Amino acid sequence: MIKTAILGQGYWGTKLSHTLQNIPNCSVTQSIDVKLGNNIDEIATDTEAVIIATPPQTHLELIQKALDKNLHVFVEKPICQNSAEVEQLQPLADKVLMTGHILLYNKCTEHIKDTVDFTKVKRINIVRNNWGRYQKHTVTPTLSFAPHDVALLDYWLDGLNINPTTKHRQQIVNQNVPDITDILFQHEQISISIRYTWLSIPKIRTVDIFSPTQICHWDDVTHTVSTNENYINDNIFDYNPKQTVKTFKHDPLHDEMTHFFDCIINGTSCKTGFDHAKKITQMVDILND
Repeated sequence: MIKTAILGQGYWGTKLSHTLQNIPNCSVTQSIDVKLGNNIDEIATDTEAVIIATPPQTHLELIQKALDKNLHVFVEKPICQNSAEVEQLQPLADKVLMTGHILLYNKCTEHIKDTVDFTKVKRINIVRNNWGRYQKHTVTPTLSFAPHDVALLDYWLDGLNINPTTKHRQQIVNQNVPDITDILFQHEQISISIRYTWLSIPKIRTVDIFSPTQICHWDDVTHTVSTNENYINDNIFDYNPKQTVKTFKHDPLHDEMTHFFDCIINGTSCKTGFDHAKKITQMVDILND
């Protein structure tokens, strides 16, 4: 059993605490609420791993202190606020440093990778909207959401290339950061459109993928992937094409945590380790600039 401490008892910290109760190789020995003034210095000396679920502006210092304590580290996305911070990290060769890019542990993600021919795709639209908290710091909608989508696109496309981007940002209530962000950029033949906001009454998590032979819609709130195949026949639009709809019952957070502890115990190659997180952060920087 890996003795594990959790830093952060907010929304994600609470979810992680609940999930870790069902990970056989994990024993949560401490839960530290940083909002109460507690910090990583209070971690017991026999702790082997730490889960960091605190605001992004705290990640660099906490990861550095965890590495100084010779701990395995899981940190919720983003690993840091930008590439300049990531460059200050010195991972330990014998310790796991993993970032929470949870969509790479999502069965919908895998299904789309297996069933969509991305060599024919012309357009991808991504929308991540929800009712979020007032942001007083430097956390933009892009920094909050884009690590998910950059990691997702990098996986689907076997390497993401972000060409010159068009960005539109608008402040509604925040003084420091935008509340709504629209981004458009090109990857080879694919135009990619992204909208982020935390001022949306409904929670929306959708990805739409368009090609001449397939239209794919992923609703991540309902865990459903719908695909229309061959909707053009002899230059005639088919209003009732062959459609497949799959709803997945899965627990990506459980799979992600299982992978983290498998990496620690069995030396499994980390799917979202430091090198991966560094690459994703470099691309998020472009979108967040």
